Amino acid sequence: MKKILLIILLLATATIVWSNTDKSNSERAEELLNCVLYSVFYEPLDNVEKMIFLQEASDLGNGMASHELAFYYKDKYINKVISLYEKSFEQGHTYSAVELGNIFLHNEKVADKEKAIGYFRKAIDNGLECEQSKDRVIMGDLDEEVDYKEVQKRARKGDLGCQYLVLGKQLDTFYFIDWGKKAAKINEIISKLTKLYEKKYSPAAYSLAEFYKSECRTSLAKPYFIENPSNKALKWYTKAAELGHAEAAYQLGKEYAEYDSVLEIEQDLEQSAKWFKIAANQGHAKAQYELGIYYQFSSLKDYKANPSVRLNQKQKESSKWFFHAARNGNEEAIKRVQSIYYSSISEIMRKEMTEQLNEQREKFDEWLKSNGYL
Repeated sequence: MKKILLIILLLATATIVWSNTDKSNSERAEELLNCVLYSVFYEPLDNVEKMIFLQEASDLGNGMASHELAFYYKDKYINKVISLYEKSFEQGHTYSAVELGNIFLHNEKVADKEKAIGYFRKAIDNGLECEQSKDRVIMGDLDEEVDYKEVQKRARKGDLGCQYLVLGKQLDTFYFIDWGKKAAKINEIISKLTKLYEKKYSPAAYSLAEFYKSECRTSLAKPYFIENPSNKALKWYTKAAELGHAEAAYQLGKEYAEYDSVLEIEQDLEQSAKWFKIAANQGHAKAQYELGIYYQFSSLKDYKANPSVRLNQKQKESSKWFFHAARNGNEEAIKRVQSIYYSSISEIMRKEMTEQLNEQREKFDEWLKSNGYL
């Protein structure tokens, strides 16, 4: 009975506290998700409380909340896990497709190789890696070696993935051959990849970006062969990212973060964080880790400017993104999460977040009294 009352209390608290603001659904969902993620290090929430907050955030459209909520059902309720990952994917969290692929491939209760391949393909088409070979996933057979004659046959029938594989293989074939002799053929391949992009196939744009980037520091990258390869690479990375290609967004984040960018663009950490966050929100573990690093260094700058403030929002953001990356298997992020959990700052944050939660519960008590429930 107490647990039921607690659930009612927290649901009402979440509804009252966030519905009485002018914030959008996405902002309210982000705050609810943050309450749960910060609690991993700093705040005394039990699993029931976390699930309530995550459910509310999920219902408000937050794909990361739906993805995180699935972990709390993972051991016992596989159908619920599947529905949450499907919901998360529809909400824009691409990594959930990888999770679904692994479930349908490895879980005996719901094993369905065709569904697994379908989800792996969705992940690959959106710029995320999975354990399976990209070529095998696109061909729809994880066990057999890829028959490239069959790839070409399907490409001629209009399969975008197979067309992409054929064109990519052709580009690789011509890469080390003198540009002057093969310029016409390469231009033809580039033209076909461009047409694939026009069909909203983001891997084609990413492939073009990678091709132009590879030419930025080679002897072939001369004005009379490829004009402004760095500009073209930047353009195609951007186009791919805008179509939802997570790896392209991650690569843009890396380029803007570096002093010596391959694409010869000026370092811009805000732009870097912007693109890392786009990839991170899709579940790209490396981008999530890099975003954690970005907020960590930003928080150190704030601390140097004002040493009296030992805790700031950027530290919390850093911890949050390290947690996401660790959840998705990033080894460096796992080490960071362990370090944060056992650090002295954890106690400071735990105290602060506990005070915030208690204030929230006091507001709810006042509401109960004013409405005659107490």
